[in-house]
Amino acid sequence: MREHLSGIEARDRGITELCAQIAPAGHRVVITHTTEPVEDLGARLTPDGPVDDGGRPLWIYGSTLPRELIERSSKVQVHEPLPDDEAPAWFDRRFPRHIRGTTVPGYSCFSRDAVVRAVHDLLETYVGVRLKDPNGNSGVGQSSLHAVEEIDRELGAVADRVREGSGSGLAEYLATYGYVVEAEVADVEAYSVTVTRTPEEHYSSFGRLLEPTVATEDLGVINAYGGTSVVVVRGEPEALAQLPEDGVVVDDPVLAGGTLRLSPTPGIVHAAQRYIEGIRLWEADGGFETRANVDVITGTLVKRSGARQHITASVEESGRVGGASPAELLGILALQADPDLPYAVRSTRHSFDDAARTYARHASTVPGSRVFWDGVDEGWDGKYVFIGAF
Repeated sequence: MREHLSGIEARDRGITELCAQIAPAGHRVVITHTTEPVEDLGARLTPDGPVDDGGRPLWIYGSTLPRELIERSSKVQVHEPLPDDEAPAWFDRRFPRHIRGTTVPGYSCFSRDAVVRAVHDLLETYVGVRLKDPNGNSGVGQSSLHAVEEIDRELGAVADRVREGSGSGLAEYLATYGYVVEAEVADVEAYSVTVTRTPEEHYSSFGRLLEPTVATEDLGVINAYGGTSVVVVRGEPEALAQLPEDGVVVDDPVLAGGTLRLSPTPGIVHAAQRYIEGIRLWEADGGFETRANVDVITGTLVKRSGARQHITASVEESGRVGGASPAELLGILALQADPDLPYAVRSTRHSFDDAARTYARHASTVPGSRVFWDGVDEGWDGKYVFIGAF
């Protein structure tokens, strides 16, 4: 599908303006839209935080790693490899051990043989497994298997996608990037927990993502990112436990019932916090992250025995600027403006056609709203698109 740059670029310009409001005077702000190599940023860590090559205080909103370790930012870092599978030099074996018990059962595989053995192992216990390309996103590059007889066919399809996408063979791709094999989870609900470290204070947020269906010319009807509603508090994720016991309510004029409830459970917060603690181990290796956004799912593991097990698990993390960033930043600004405010609730919406017009009208009634795009976006097949935060 054609890239939808116009509205997204407008959103990113708005994020830049919000970061400039949050950063203290005298700070240089650098925003990373992917995990950037630290060598490209002209930054170094000091006991007082990052500075640029000229010694000016620096706020890197996003994440950075040394170039040779940049693949650690992919979802393949989540799982331990099979004992005799040879992982690349960038892979950190400490990390999956640190988050063990807060992830979906699975393996990170760096050879065809390892993928086959991982599928066999997991299918002995679970009715299905999911294969994930670490370079895929939004569900692209994922597939499910329910019998070992399906492995050869699926690996053939993976090899075709790899050849088409990168021009390399399957063995080379697996040795370089790896592949995730994990138990399939049913009845999935997805959440996000974000920690944002500004130069002056830490803030944590809990979010619910919306995924509307959108008709496109090239891919037919797809699930698209529809925005995120977040509740923002001061401090580390543990501070989310101080929210009202029944959660906080977000007004939404499009959703059925007109509201969305944000209720972070202890299990969701714990899974995210373990992941964030693991990321901070990389600061000793030259990495630094000021926006750690952890995707956490709840759902059910279905076993071949017929047993069903509830699971809460972190599945991946993104330090880059994302769709929830405007809501998180607006929440931070609200907390900075009012020291007595216990939490702030804000939302982003990336919506289409009738829903877009409804959100645009709603945003116009909410003080402090930011409209980044409101109109026809040719990048979305000429649809009417609203991108904003309120």
